[in-house]
Amino acid sequence: MLRWIRRLAIPTVAVALLGMASAAHAVTVTYTTSGVFGSTGTADSGLTLATSAFHFDGGSGNVNEPTAITLGDFHATGVNQTINDTFTLTISQTLPGVGSNSILATIAGTVTTNSSGVFIDFGGPSPFLPGSTTIIAPAGVATTYQAFDTFLAPSTTLTTSGLGVTTVQGFVSTVPLPATANMGFGLIVCVAGAGIWRKRKSGQAALD
Repeated sequence: MLRWIRRLAIPTVAVALLGMASAAHAVTVTYTTSGVFGSTGTADSGLTLATSAFHFDGGSGNVNEPTAITLGDFHATGVNQTINDTFTLTISQTLPGVGSNSILATIAGTVTTNSSGVFIDFGGPSPFLPGSTTIIAPAGVATTYQAFDTFLAPSTTLTTSGLGVTTVQGFVSTVPLPATANMGFGLIVCVAGAGIWRKRKSGQAALD
């Protein structure tokens, strides 16, 4: 009977420890975003308000990953106007560790007061697949941010009350670096190994 209890106990403890390691993986991520257009080096596209203009407002978040996130808002005003530009989205992180990185996008198309073909592509492997960047923090965690391609909504007037607003959607997840990830696995191996050693020692004692 004792032998069967030991056989059940070792894998049960291993599964419990693995579950603890998985739960410990979920971490809090705190971040802010900013963005600049390539043609101006600012958050404004540089196209005049009399024809068309784009502006980016950065976002922020304090979330438990893995989760969907928002990365900021594009505002559009204008009549018939075509844009063909680049856009750099910068993500600055304070948790789980301090760091920053960027995603380079292209933004192109025509916007009017009641229609838009302006598309922002964050450089994924194909259209509508997200672009991504990873921040490796001293805390031993690699945080990956994804930004999803999207069309920008048209404005309805040339006034601020008619701004077309489009929120950039994203996703964030973390992966512990090898030195951290191996701790949980090593603990499991130690527990299992201890059980096997006790079993062998007990068998040897019985033979003696």
